[in-house]
Amino acid sequence: MIIPDIKVKHIYRLPAYGTWKETVHVFDARTVLALQAAWLAERPLLVRGDPGTGKSQLARAAAVAFGWELVSEVVSAHTEIQDLWYRFDAVSRLGQAQLLSVLADKADAKLLQTALDPKKFLSPGGLWWAYAWQTAERYYQASECKSYHPNPQHALNLPDSPVEPPKGVVLLIDEIDKADADLSNSLLETLDNARFRIPWVNESIGYHADDPQALRPLVVITTNEDRQLPAAFVRRCLVLHLELLETED
Repeated sequence: MIIPDIKVKHIYRLPAYGTWKETVHVFDARTVLALQAAWLAERPLLVRGDPGTGKSQLARAAAVAFGWELVSEVVSAHTEIQDLWYRFDAVSRLGQAQLLSVLADKADAKLLQTALDPKKFLSPGGLWWAYAWQTAERYYQASECKSYHPNPQHALNLPDSPVEPPKGVVLLIDEIDKADADLSNSLLETLDNARFRIPWVNESIGYHADDPQALRPLVVITTNEDRQLPAAFVRRCLVLHLELLETED
């Protein structure tokens, strides 16, 4: 897949998305080159800068300019790599198991197995959507504990309805500096391998060039520089610094 061109100094209109309001974005030549280089080199683009410099909007605007889907994950101090792979509602499954244990004498083994099927409590995370959209859609629709869907309109699809995969995906991992170094190192390993395993269903998710359904996402990672990132992680990325434009009085 060839990355589409981005028009420099063209006004791109960005529709409202999640908590982001409708706005516009204009790319400069340096930013366009950084996005294209990250894609061609198959490396994440680490966007650095103070809050308000448009780091998150850059990924959103790239998705609009390419005609791709945006997958967004905001990192917190408690985020672990598994949260970017999938969400598993173990509490709901435990509650279901406790309820069924009371009715065990009235339920057969097949019913218990169906009621506690891990797929019912599993919901795809951002990396899953980014690498295998159709598989993520299938698991999302089968889950009773739905967590995150990148496209709210598609989230309303019926479980058996066909899903057209996007042309491409821009994966935004926002504010990675909020997490400790373990997340950065684990994320680096996942991006290097372009693959990870979902233990609850024993399925491998990732990118293979020979797989027509697999996606190679453009990965944009932002940091506010609140915490120093591991040197090995920074070396693996292409780095773009954004600054606020100064205006003359």
